[in-house]
Amino acid sequence: VENFTYIESPFDIGKDIETLSQFRDIKTIAILVNPELKSSNYKLDRHYARPENIEYRLVSIKNDPGPVIDSIGDDVDAVYLFSTLPGYNQAKTERLFQGITDKGIPSLSFIDYPMLDYGAYAAYSSEENIQKIPRRVALNVSKIAEGINPKDLPVQMETFGSQLLINMEVVNQTGVYPNWTM
Repeated sequence: VENFTYIESPFDIGKDIETLSQFRDIKTIAILVNPELKSSNYKLDRHYARPENIEYRLVSIKNDPGPVIDSIGDDVDAVYLFSTLPGYNQAKTERLFQGITDKGIPSLSFIDYPMLDYGAYAAYSSEENIQKIPRRVALNVSKIAEGINPKDLPVQMETFGSQLLINMEVVNQTGVYPNWTM
């Protein structure tokens, strides 16, 4: 497409789900999303190859962590936080993660900090990836100003990191220990 470019996201939902399935045998994952995303019937699995043996439940983030925690059923084996938790302060975020941890469920956040500090079980490093995007946008704008057609610009950023960060304090609280060969 002429005059069109974009930058591929550093977030990989499929890899995150795969990682969760390596923490324990998983049959059901609760995916915490913003209410707008849940109400739109958005299909997250169109962005990755969904394992057939895992059931996904979208859980809408509410202003109060209590109902969110209650929405995570006893049959849920893992939680994936696919939200930046808009409207949540540190106390609410910590309460949400503590509620998940108290159920003995591992959680993986799509962003690392501050979620790991607030009680997420694990996350892939994302902070440095997010910082690279504005630089890439500026470089692309500069190239477009020099006359390069946007469609000819690369969309992938080969330098995105993907180090798994595990919160050992939360691991010990849940009693769910990751496979150390990961």
